[in-house]
Order: sequence, then structure tokens, then C-alpha cells
Amino acid sequence: MDSEAAHQFSLISTEYLSKLKHRPRHLLAFVNPHSGKGKGSSVYEKKVLPLFEEANINVKTIYTTCANHARDYISEQSLDDYDGLVSVGGDGMFSELCHGLLLKTAKQAKLDMNDPNVNLMRPNLRIGVIPAGSTDAIVFGTTGYNDPITSALQIIVGESVLIDIATVHNEHGFVRLMATMFSYGFFGNIIQQSDNWRLFGPLRYDLAGFCQFLLNSSYHTELIITQPPEKCNSKILINNIDRYLFGNSVKRQDPLCKQDGEKSPDNQTINDVQSPLSRQIKREGQYRTINCLNMPCRCEKSKYGMSPSVHIGDGSFDVVLVKSSWRLDFFRFLHHVAKDGRTIDDLSNVERYRATEVIIRPTINRRNRLGNWACDGELITANEVRIRAHSQVLNLFASGIRLDQIKKINEEVSK
Repeated sequence: MDSEAAHQFSLISTEYLSKLKHRPRHLLAFVNPHSGKGKGSSVYEKKVLPLFEEANINVKTIYTTCANHARDYISEQSLDDYDGLVSVGGDGMFSELCHGLLLKTAKQAKLDMNDPNVNLMRPNLRIGVIPAGSTDAIVFGTTGYNDPITSALQIIVGESVLIDIATVHNEHGFVRLMATMFSYGFFGNIIQQSDNWRLFGPLRYDLAGFCQFLLNSSYHTELIITQPPEKCNSKILINNIDRYLFGNSVKRQDPLCKQDGEKSPDNQTINDVQSPLSRQIKREGQYRTINCLNMPCRCEKSKYGMSPSVHIGDGSFDVVLVKSSWRLDFFRFLHHVAKDGRTIDDLSNVERYRATEVIIRPTINRRNRLGNWACDGELITANEVRIRAHSQVLNLFASGIRLDQIKKINEEVSK
């Protein structure tokens, strides 16, 4: 492309972008320079920032220097001059922006975050996520890809998708917000053990996982699971996504839950079909691991994630229980999660439930020791926890995953 053609293309692009009413003009970007083996700064400066500049977006960039740098800045400083925030890094960086923005909004609204029944308020600002980490589950779950240029373009044009966030409370009060995954037992134990082996870098997670697999620990636990109303349209949605995921054809006239609460083809919204009655079920037994997932949690080590059909904006999350079993049975579970998470329900030692809330209460006595809790990769302390979903309380610069993209995504991850 010669200089004249490039100039004409730039003029046309600028004219087109100027007509987009909801695209951002002023952004505040937080870059974790150490994320993804130190590639955070390079991804931002070479791939993302030039696009923002070409789109005439003013960006203030802050390179984080310590844990919770971004969270503290958002909590303490005025954000009135910005149209949105940008996270450049992994899921940990996104978690900082999520906590900072939602807790700032809660504080301004004088909400009591220690009340397990608190209802979060949606902030006015959107968050954009540029993947530059080791997992990037948020980007996979909201765009279908972990490509920084794709994410940058979705920020530039002002794409928008609303996602659920869950609150996590222990016996003393509020602990954390959950955006991706909460785990008790096996995966929490891996994080706890790997913290002592930071010298080994990313390899420490594999080493800790192998050790925990050999230990084969299980924990006697009671769960109270609140399920969404049976008539909720999300059940129809999950069935349709499952059919896409498993390769079966789906007719266009099937009722689908639309993005941001738009009406489905049968002229019903989620709220139109929900019954006010929810159902509680109790489960008790020995479990290797208990997992709550807001996102599919796809990553390089899990092609489809543990919950491929979980909805990111219907006010519910998946609860995956893995019962105590022989090591071979647990190995099958891990293999299915890595290779094809769509089929873990076929395993005899796995139970999956759709929930709006769950109480996890381990039995603690001299014979039963407590496992480790982890929320979005961070260890927490608790004797019991209560996790509650908050529907569509966070707005992201993302397109969401459209069902007609899933076949293409499946083909890519199968290569």
C-alpha cells in the first residue's frame, strides 16, 4: 500500500469511527510488564497502543509495579475523565480492575459488602481486556480468542457485553469477587503448594499438580446449592450451546438468550420466563475437588475449558463436584478437562449443577483436615464460603461469543 492509499484508508477509517456513538475516546490502561513471561509491555506498545493512536483515542498508561497497584489506583483516584479502563496482562490484572471498579461503585452507593445478600451495582465504565498472560480465561470466555489485536479492535469500535460476577463471603464477611473460577480441594491445593516453589517458574504448577495427584486427598463436605428457576430461558440456551459444541445442527428459529438481555426470537426475555421460585438441593460426601465456574475457563491446557456451556450473563454459574475415587478415575477427569471438557458429565465420579448460589461447608474435626480455597487463582482463608451470582453487573469491551463462531473455534482448538 503506497502512502496516498494509506492516507485515504486512514481518512475513511476515521470517518467511520467518528459515526460510532459508543466507542471510547479517553481510556486508562494498566499494563503488567511482568505478565506472560514479561511480554505484557511488548504486546501493548507494539500491537495495541499504535491502534489506539490511529483511532484517535487518548490513553493514559500506568505500568504496575506491585500487587494491587491497579486496584488501589482505581479505588482512590477519580475516573471521571475516562470512558473506560483497559487491562493488559493476565486474569490477575483483570481481577484487579474488576475489584477496584466494582468495590468503588459499591462504596459510592454505600453498600454493605459484608452482607452476603448485598446486590452489586453496575459501574458506568467498561473494561477492555488485552490478553498478555498465561491463561487469559476472561478473553477466551468473552471473545472466543486470545488475540490482542482482536481485543484492541473491539475496544476501539466500542463493542459491549455484560457478564456476571459472583461475591464470595466466608463466616466473617466479604472476601473476594469471582470472575472465572472458585475451587476447593485439588486446584486450591496446587496453588498453595506452588507458592512455595516460585523458583521453578511456571513449571511449579505442573510439579504441584503431580504431587497433589499422588496424594489423592479428598474432603468431607456439605453443599447447599440454589438452582435457578426451572423455566429460566438459560436452560434452553445451554441445551442449544451443547448441541453446537457436540457438532449437531441447530435451527435458527430455536430460542436463544440474546446478548445484553435483547429479546430472543420467540419474543421472550430472560425475565419474562423466570419463575420467582428457586430450588435448593443438598449434597454431602467426600470430594476431591469442588469447583464453581463463571466462565468456560479455556486456556492452552484446556481446549474447551471445564464448563464449555456455562453462560456468562444469565445470573448463574456451574458447580462441578468430583467425588473421591481411585487415582485412575480422577486422572480420567483431568484428561477430559484438558482434552474435551464437553464430556466430563459422562464420568461416574463427576456431578455438575447450574446454580445462582452455593454454600460450601467442609466438615472440620480431628479426622478431617481442611483443604485449600482459591478464587480466580488467589488463596483465601475460610471455614465455609457462600458464593452468590450477580447478573450482568460488569460491562466489557467485547463482542461475546456468537453461536455461529463456535464451530470455527472448535476446528481451531482441535488442530
